[in-house]
Amino acid sequence: MYIRQPIVAVLGHVDHGKTTLLDYIRGSCVAAREAGAITQHIGATEVPLDAIRKICGNLLKGKQFKVPGLLFIDTPGHFAFTTLR
Repeated sequence: MYIRQPIVAVLGHVDHGKTTLLDYIRGSCVAAREAGAITQHIGATEVPLDAIRKICGNLLKGKQFKVPGLLFIDTPGHFAFTTLR
C-alpha cells in the first residue's frame, strides 16, 4: 500500500511568521516578495523526507519513516482573506 505524505496546515493570525517559517523549510523567500509582506493566497509545498531529515538533524536520528515527506498548506492570516476557499 502506498502511503502519501501527511498534510500540515499552517494557520495563525496575521504577521506571526507562517510563511517565513515555511520559507526557512523550503529555502525560499516568498514572504519578502508578498505585497505588504502579507500572504496573498493559499499555497502548497511538498517537502521531501530528505529535506526534513536535513533540517531536523539529530532529532530524527535512529527514527524510521514510511512517508515520502510532508505537504504544507500555507494560509493568509489577515481577516480580509476569510472568504478564500
